[in-house]
Amino acid sequence: MTARRIQIIGWGLFLIYYFAAKYFVAGFTGFSVGYLVSVLILVTLTAIIPFYTARWLAGKLTGAARVAAILLLPVLLTMAGLSVFFVTFIAPNFEAIKLPDIIHRAFEPGIAITVLLLVPLIAGRISPEAPEAPDASE
Repeated sequence: MTARRIQIIGWGLFLIYYFAAKYFVAGFTGFSVGYLVSVLILVTLTAIIPFYTARWLAGKLTGAARVAAILLLPVLLTMAGLSVFFVTFIAPNFEAIKLPDIIHRAFEPGIAITVLLLVPLIAGRISPEAPEAPDASE
């Protein structure tokens, strides 16, 4: 249970940091509802959906398949989310920017999600007498 709490606290802290980093990337120039919505969509596509999708899928797997899913899915899903955001919002307005030029920005949330998903797995290995069981809600 402790590993799950650590994961949830880490997730909350990461989400706050990631949202703030994306919102204030160009410096605060005043509040804009449109920009806020854009950042919320970006964070949803590159952090929230990948975290919960990867956690759910990894929870369905065992052994090496679970470890592989935890190591690969977060980065792949954040890249997919950034690609959707790029095609929908960036490409139509900024034709000079190409997806390969910005796709590396998906690694930060992908790696953070990977680390957060590894917490219960590592805790189960360190303390095997009390392994972390997946939540019933997963």
